[in-house]
Amino acid sequence: MVGGKIIENAVVSYSEDGKVFVRRRLWCVDSHGDECAVHVEETPEAASLMPGETCWWQSGIIYARNDTLELRKLGFSFDPRQRLTTPTGDNHGR
Repeated sequence: MVGGKIIENAVVSYSEDGKVFVRRRLWCVDSHGDECAVHVEETPEAASLMPGETCWWQSGIIYARNDTLELRKLGFSFDPRQRLTTPTGDNHGR
């Protein structure tokens, strides 16, 4: 999965190795019901994305609004449901 419909756009925090990270997360679902999330650089444009809008990503760029908006992706995509139950232990978003 490399994108889909945004179901949540939120600022989240998590800890790893005693450090706290704060990132903006786009949580998406695709047409098959698979969920995936990415962290995005905090900008007014990133904050303005609303649930129901679509986005996709390739390499270090997230594309939204019919490819007219490009945002910097931080780290790798990940299963956000796993992050909810296991808040530590990986380095997504660094």
